[in-house]
Order: sequence, then C-alpha cells, then structure tokens
Amino acid sequence: MSALYLAALKDQSSRRLEALSQVQGIEQGIHAIIQSYIDWVVSYPDFARFLYAAHHSVQTGGHYHTLEQSNSERNQDLKAWLVKQPDAERLKAIPTALLMSLVIGPTESYCCAWLSGRVKDSPQQYIQALAQSAWDSLQHFSKI
Repeated sequence: MSALYLAALKDQSSRRLEALSQVQGIEQGIHAIIQSYIDWVVSYPDFARFLYAAHHSVQTGGHYHTLEQSNSERNQDLKAWLVKQPDAERLKAIPTALLMSLVIGPTESYCCAWLSGRVKDSPQQYIQALAQSAWDSLQHFSKI
C-alpha cells in the first residue's frame, strides 16, 4: 500500500513541476499548482480517493520515514522553483509549513467533496475560483 501511495504522490508532484516549468511568477505558479492538482484528481479519481483514504495508514504505519523523505523531496523541488521567481519575496512572510496549506487547502477540500459524491460539479469548473482564492489568501497573509 505504501509503495502505491508514494507512486501516486510522485506522479502528482511530477505533473506539478511540469506545470510550473511552463510559467513565470508566483501568481501564475499558484494557478499552475491548482490546475495540475485538479487535472490529476479528475484524470485519476480512483488514485485520488486512494490517496485520501490511505494517508493516515501510511503516515502512522511503518513507512513514516519514507513518507517524510518523499514529502521533503517534493517540497524541495517546489522551493527550488519558488526561489527562482522574480517576485519570490512576496512569500517571505509566510512560514514554509503553512504555505502549501494556504495554496492547496480549499482545492483539496473541494476535490474530496467531489470524489465522495457530496458535490456534483467537477472541480475543473472551479479552477479559476480556487486559484484566485489561493492567491488571495497568500496576499492577505503577506499584508499581516
């Protein structure tokens, strides 16, 4: 189960990095992250359901350290992209541990609701709104 979980995370992360490689600037990057996440969930709904369902088991199981290493590597790739952006200083006030929660939180929540059948509209219908929400949350935080 852990190997499948890690493979799904790696695939999702690879798609995010590919999307980021095609944009410049933090705001476009946020949109690319949201777009690639939603595209992955819609393309692989069974894999996405598995990720949500298995997260706790993998995190608390015997593969905790492997998961932590995988998360660290994925975060390093994202940080490397971020620091290369001409407007990277816009995010300097946001703690690293909080950044991805601000970016992906609402999108992940909506995707979970869609995957469970609680909402019917595809997350793809809301890419713009979710990307704008993520961007707005970063802007708000950076003004505090």
